[in-house]
Amino acid sequence: MSGETDTQARRALSTRTEIHLYLVNDAAVAAETLSACRNIVSPAEHRRLERFHTAHDQRQGLVTRALLRTVLSRYRPTIYPRDWSFEVNAYGRPAIATDLNAQLFFNLSHSRGMIALLIAEDSEIGVDVEWRDRAVDAVELADEVFARVETSDLQSLVPSRQRDRFFDLWTLKEAYTKARGMGLSIPLSDIAFRFGENGHLTTTFAQSLADTPLRWRFWSLGNASGFSLAVAAAAAGPAPNIRIFEGVLDDRWIESSANILWHYGVL
Repeated sequence: MSGETDTQARRALSTRTEIHLYLVNDAAVAAETLSACRNIVSPAEHRRLERFHTAHDQRQGLVTRALLRTVLSRYRPTIYPRDWSFEVNAYGRPAIATDLNAQLFFNLSHSRGMIALLIAEDSEIGVDVEWRDRAVDAVELADEVFARVETSDLQSLVPSRQRDRFFDLWTLKEAYTKARGMGLSIPLSDIAFRFGENGHLTTTFAQSLADTPLRWRFWSLGNASGFSLAVAAAAAGPAPNIRIFEGVLDDRWIESSANILWHYGVL
């Protein structure tokens, strides 16, 4: 792990001063690595992968499940990758099965082959990644699902910037709803982000959320070229340090500096 031992990484995470983000482009994963991945996913996961309609989706799903299992074992080495088990909450959010007593939490996202895995020892974390190079009527869709002030801000931009800003907003909102463990049962219009000077975000929550932005930290990151990428984490005190590791599932993770484009409650 970028020159440090797994033990050092586990210790840094356990102080709750860090959260770790892993990024993998599934197209870069070698064929022999894919073969090894098939040996560590569960029979139930194999059955779900077989239901995917395209080879690309099957590959992405396989790499996603193998990434989760192998990275979790870096932090809890007494549990082998194939031995992890999972459960879901009422909203479908996956978590490590409570009987493993791992005291470790994760969140996953993937889009167009880019897979993001967030790891922490606090449960309220969320990550979202979205491929930007696709046809979307940003203003029209924002008008349907975003807060009014966000749609107004989006309309004020030149058209060439609207699509990227739309996905920056979308990923920030999804990262929050996933961190809450409730997904899109939370209306996206109940969370509003505005982009200020020097990379600063402001955010407001609707009263219906029974939550306050003051207990949250948000990052919009430029570490995945061609994608919007956002992280949300609840933090009562100072913001945790976000560390980013990139690799291809061959056990050689390269740490890269966090390219923070926008932030709230972070610096």
